[in-house]
Amino acid sequence: MNILNRYILRQFFPFLAMGFSISTFVLLLDKFVDLANLILSKGVNIFLVLRLFLYLIPSLLYLTIPMGFLMGSLLTFGKLSADNEIIAMRSSGLSLYHIISPILLLSLTVSLLLVFYNNNYAPRLQFSFKKLYYEIIYKAPLLKFDEHTFTNVQNYQIYIEKINKKKNELKGIVIYRKEKKSDLPTLIIAQSGSLLNPQKEVFTLKLKDGSIQKKDSKNPDKYGQLFFQNYEIPLNFSKTKDFSLNKSVLEMDSRELKEKIKTLKKDNAPTSSLEVWYYIRWAIAFTSFAFTLIGIPLGIKAHRGKKSFGFGLSLILFFIYYLLLSISLTLGERGFIDPRLDVWIPNIITGTAGFILLYKTEKG
Repeated sequence: MNILNRYILRQFFPFLAMGFSISTFVLLLDKFVDLANLILSKGVNIFLVLRLFLYLIPSLLYLTIPMGFLMGSLLTFGKLSADNEIIAMRSSGLSLYHIISPILLLSLTVSLLLVFYNNNYAPRLQFSFKKLYYEIIYKAPLLKFDEHTFTNVQNYQIYIEKINKKKNELKGIVIYRKEKKSDLPTLIIAQSGSLLNPQKEVFTLKLKDGSIQKKDSKNPDKYGQLFFQNYEIPLNFSKTKDFSLNKSVLEMDSRELKEKIKTLKKDNAPTSSLEVWYYIRWAIAFTSFAFTLIGIPLGIKAHRGKKSFGFGLSLILFFIYYLLLSISLTLGERGFIDPRLDVWIPNIITGTAGFILLYKTEKG
């Protein structure tokens, strides 16, 4: 590593650390109140709450690291540009690509490492956080449904895509009912539903606009299908155990999620939503590289030395990226675009914009 590369990296690392710290703090804001309430209102041991933090902070790395690279590249090259160091380096015969190469290489290396981390460790840490949180709050765990989570209740395995707790509305419901005398489950799919009397031990899951599919025990390739407008399932609240052990799609590692997708496909159940969350882990890993590509030329062109300006621009870019990601996820979950391509749209747009700006900056 030559002197120039070391100098660029020395300038970059403090801003990277600052961006990582600020983004971590912002993402933890909504958790601070809950965790403080555990100590102040419920009298939970402070060391248990610290354990929650130890699980929570690493589980957010897939978001905080890209934010750190975005803010770091903006502030670093904004400072170098404001101090006329970029002009001095280019006057000595160095190309812009040579100047930025150590930061691009670092962001690409981190992105490759995040592929492995996002697919394996991040889901496990999120599940560890959830499990400990439930153990602290609930002495006797009660039935609790979460979005994108397979929940075991009696002989049912229930998956709900969207939950509106205020209106008591459930959307995108998939249920496996295990039969006592057969290894073949009954598949129940409903567009919507609601929970009746959810405060009591025995309550009713009311389903609307769906179908019931049951395979022939003698010939598993054949199955009967019954459509319904309204269908009710009684569930015994007290017989359900270990609710904290039900994993959402964010808490399943890639191997578990892939197996779940295969199982659903065999039963002709919709899998678009799960496939999106499977492939998004790969795409999110390369957000650090995409953010660096667009952050460097914007930092140079902004030509501002103030950190507040770089921070504000980082938030704007992150909001735009998040908006693109939300649109892409919605299109993928509804099956309009192949999930394998859909999740890469925000990175393609951000990276392409970055390449164009870099090219124009180099030529300018």
